[in-house]
Amino acid sequence: MELLSLAAVLTATSLGIAAGALTSSAGFGGGLVITLGLSLVLGPAPALAVGAPALMLGHTHRAIKMRRSADGKAAKALCLGAVPGSILGAMTLVALPPSAIWWILLSATMLGVAEFSGRIPRNLGRRMLAPGGAAVGWLAAAAGVGGLLLPAVMLGAGLSGATFVATAAMASMAVSAVRIVMYGTSGLIDGPTLALSVGAGAGVLLGNALGLRILRVMTARRQRIVAGVVLALCVGASAYGALTAA
Repeated sequence: MELLSLAAVLTATSLGIAAGALTSSAGFGGGLVITLGLSLVLGPAPALAVGAPALMLGHTHRAIKMRRSADGKAAKALCLGAVPGSILGAMTLVALPPSAIWWILLSATMLGVAEFSGRIPRNLGRRMLAPGGAAVGWLAAAAGVGGLLLPAVMLGAGLSGATFVATAAMASMAVSAVRIVMYGTSGLIDGPTLALSVGAGAGVLLGNALGLRILRVMTARRQRIVAGVVLALCVGASAYGALTAA
C-alpha cells in the first residue's frame, strides 16, 4: 500500500479512532492498535513513524482533559525511566531490519500474555515505576508496544481507573516526544509520513471523545475483557507479520 493512497489514509484514520477510544477508556493499547495495524500494510518502521505524531496528539489531549486525575509524582518517576528507554528503543528500530522488529513485536505480545495471565507480579510498588518506565519506553520506541507492559507497572504502583489513564497519558507524552525527535533525526519522518499522521491524529481525537464516555461505565472486569480481546488480536497480527516477513 502506498503511503499517501486513499486506502492508507482511511486505514490510518480508522485505526486512530480505535486507538483513541481504547486508550482513553482502558489506559493503554492505542499504540498497539496503530502500530500493528499499520505495520501489516506499511511495514514496522513507517508505521511507527506515522503513529508517533498521531499518538502524541492523543496523549496531549487526554492529559489536558484529565489533568486533575493524574498522579504527578508517579508520572515523573515513569518519565525518569521512559525517556532514556525511548532513546535506546529508537536507536534499536533504526539499526535492525523489519523482520527483526516483527520478532520483537511477537516477543512483546507474548510478554503481554504473561502479564495478562498473572505471571508478572503486580505488587512491585512505586519503586518499579522508573525501571518499568524504561522497559515501556524501549518497547514503545523500538516496536510501538510499550502498552503491553504498562498495566503491570501502573497497577503494581497502585494506580487504577481515571488515575491510571491520566498518569499514563502524561508519561506517554514524553515518550512520544522523544520518538518524534529520534525518528525525525533518523529520516523516518518526512512529508508523506506527517500527512498520513494527520489522518491518524484526527481519528485519535475522535476516539478520545468516545473513549472518555466509555470510561464512565468502564469497570475493572470490563477492562480485563477488553485487554484480553486486544491482546489476542495483537498476538495474531504479530505472529502473522513475523512469519511472513522477508
